[in-house]
Amino acid sequence: MQYQFTPYALLPLCTVVVEAMLAYDTWRRRGDPASMPFLALTFLVGLWSFGNAFELSSATAATAFFWVRIEYIAIVLVPVVWLMMMLAFSERRTILSHTWVVSLLLIPLITTAIIWSSAAMSLFWREFAIETLNPLTVIRVQRGPWFWAHTAYSYLLLAGGTFLLIRSLINTPGLYRDQSLALLLGATAPWLVNVLYVFGLIPEAFPDPTAIAFVITGLAFSWAIRNAGLFELGPMAYREVIQQMSDGMMVLDPLNRIVDINISAAHAFDLPVDQLIGQPFKKVTAKWPSLIDRYSDLLTLDRSTNMEIGIQNNGELLVYDLQVTPLQGPRGKLNGRMLVWRNITVIKQAMAQIQHQNERLENQAIILQEAKVSAEAGSRAKSVFLTTMSHELRTPLSAMLGYTDLIQYDLAENDTDALNKDLANIKYAGEHLLNLIGGILDYAKIEAGKMKLNLSTFLVQGIVVEALASVRPLVERNANRLDLEIADNLITMHADPIKVRQVLINLLSNAAKFTQSGVITLRVSVIADAHANQSTVNSQPSAIVFEVIDTGVGMTEGHLSQLFQDFTQVVTSPRGQIGTGLGLSLSQKLCTLMGGQITVKSKPGHGTTFTVTLPEHVSE
Repeated sequence: MQYQFTPYALLPLCTVVVEAMLAYDTWRRRGDPASMPFLALTFLVGLWSFGNAFELSSATAATAFFWVRIEYIAIVLVPVVWLMMMLAFSERRTILSHTWVVSLLLIPLITTAIIWSSAAMSLFWREFAIETLNPLTVIRVQRGPWFWAHTAYSYLLLAGGTFLLIRSLINTPGLYRDQSLALLLGATAPWLVNVLYVFGLIPEAFPDPTAIAFVITGLAFSWAIRNAGLFELGPMAYREVIQQMSDGMMVLDPLNRIVDINISAAHAFDLPVDQLIGQPFKKVTAKWPSLIDRYSDLLTLDRSTNMEIGIQNNGELLVYDLQVTPLQGPRGKLNGRMLVWRNITVIKQAMAQIQHQNERLENQAIILQEAKVSAEAGSRAKSVFLTTMSHELRTPLSAMLGYTDLIQYDLAENDTDALNKDLANIKYAGEHLLNLIGGILDYAKIEAGKMKLNLSTFLVQGIVVEALASVRPLVERNANRLDLEIADNLITMHADPIKVRQVLINLLSNAAKFTQSGVITLRVSVIADAHANQSTVNSQPSAIVFEVIDTGVGMTEGHLSQLFQDFTQVVTSPRGQIGTGLGLSLSQKLCTLMGGQITVKSKPGHGTTFTVTLPEHVSE
């Protein structure tokens, strides 16, 4: 390679020096998302200018052509990096996925391959020659079709990035507008010169001055970094969100001058945003001298601070939550402070009211707790009373029933029908009273937590037949018919047989009492285990369902809501029939004790259906 000295080569070398200084300053501020594309841009511009300096100093065509190829490595990539930097600067970098980046680099890569390929180079330059104009070398080329495709693509990317920059310039006040202006000036200078050169508006006696024009770019960008705070306080990372905030927000520089402020904060000072930017903080808050004297030390701290402050406004105390956050650079340098305040007057007033209400509720809770203790004591007393009375009444009733059996046996041979009928009524009344007393005793045991289950495996059909036999006289007394429907695959269950029979008798007796000349059906079925293997033929049921269905008077929704309440009697018959208020409640408690439940469906005039669901195998 042969070279010749020319003073014109010093101009692009100056650009290299300026870009190196920019790269150093940018690297120190690399915490900003837009700094890395900017760093890449400075490197590419420096490479372009470096190659241009050696191109101007070349003494032969081969040497000049080599450095032109080096320059084009940077030339094809600069528009792509410019667009990426503007997307990052305007907080729109997320739209560039990896696929889009690869797509943007496709034409630059093809262009580089064509330039470095001897066979395809004619697509870019049909002719390439140098002309020595002492003391510099000028390239003379005849451009091919791909050159114009590359140029159009590059100008499109540059225009897109510049459009984003102009938008930020329009929408951004104060210090950020100075940043945008500097970037716009630095970007416009070289591309304006390039357009003039490409389209022959510069005399052909001059070499391509684009690389030299980057001196203006470097100086503009350097001013933006050093004087306009570029990459220090962030470009516009939160512009839209901040302006829509209801909270006041202000950013101060290290000298406590306002460099950014949102609309809510500007309203607090009764001034427009553009008049507040650049003003000292103490000047715009001069109408609150006592506040500044009290909290002036907050603007000297190097750590985040959060506190509540009070301001008197027209005789009203306004309370604000104030947060002061230092803004530090990558090396811990203090770049400024951010103040955010929120009016919490309403919240503080509401909290005071809530505290007052809490005190009232705590007092009421104490009263309710005392009432609860009294109620629990009364409940325990009730259980003790029921248990004692049940035992006292059960003994003479049992003796009375025993003597009634003896009298019936002795008189059987004399055929005294009237006497037997009276004695039968006495026995029926005694059995009913005994069942009632037994129910009270069972209820008291459940309430006291002393009810025990005597579990065993028994035939379901046997328990059902016993229950039907017990209630058959009552069923026939009201001219009812008693039907039984039982599943064929139902054999045994493991539960407390006495409790199961007691529940069935309670439900059947209740149905017989409130049904006249109707039908009472006991339907027994099984529910297969949903998790059982469906292919297993001998799989056991997981639950047994007893349904007591009558055609009686039915019940309203109001009656149903009270049905299982303790000691509550529901009147449903026109003849005034009433329940004892204990049987259904006791039946429900017994089913719950065995892990089952009772549900009911009823409609006035259409009968009632009670459904008892019990586990096939009741656990201990």
